[in-house]
Amino acid sequence: VLLAIAVIALVVLLLASRRIYNWLDRRLFRKRRGRWITLLFAKLKETVHQLHAYRTHRILFLLFVQSAGIWLFHYAIHWIVIKGLNIPLRIDQVIIATVLVTISYAFPIHGIAGLGTTEGMWTVALLLFAVPVSQAVAASFVIHAVYLGLAIVFGLVSVTLLTPSKQMHRIHRKLNIRHS
Repeated sequence: VLLAIAVIALVVLLLASRRIYNWLDRRLFRKRRGRWITLLFAKLKETVHQLHAYRTHRILFLLFVQSAGIWLFHYAIHWIVIKGLNIPLRIDQVIIATVLVTISYAFPIHGIAGLGTTEGMWTVALLLFAVPVSQAVAASFVIHAVYLGLAIVFGLVSVTLLTPSKQMHRIHRKLNIRHS
């Protein structure tokens, strides 16, 4: 249900981004504001401008499919690792644990490569489902190691094999983005 609400909110934001920005501009932006609020509104305007660049149905569909695929892969890897460690969790419990850990990424308390905080959050998330402490700690390190390994492998593959598409070049030209 939460995922459906998030998808609907994203579609509304993409389709009505100019109208939403204009409404906010009339109601909030034109009032006197401090430095941080000015910066926040400038970033919001930039975001609305960027969203308009990706407004074709084909690009939105491809972005949605790619994003859904990434999240499904994310959940599947965690579930496979947890099952491989003989931890008796259902897929819905693994998804909830993954969401809790993902939310923790928003906290500004991470070390290099997320070492420490990621394992701590995985341990807490697994403890919520009555996984023994020793098993939860071990699983958190294995999950993070597998995840870092996959990030390195896929990062190297994407850097070496993927080239920017003609569509992205057109979008960048339209937005006046220069490549260094």
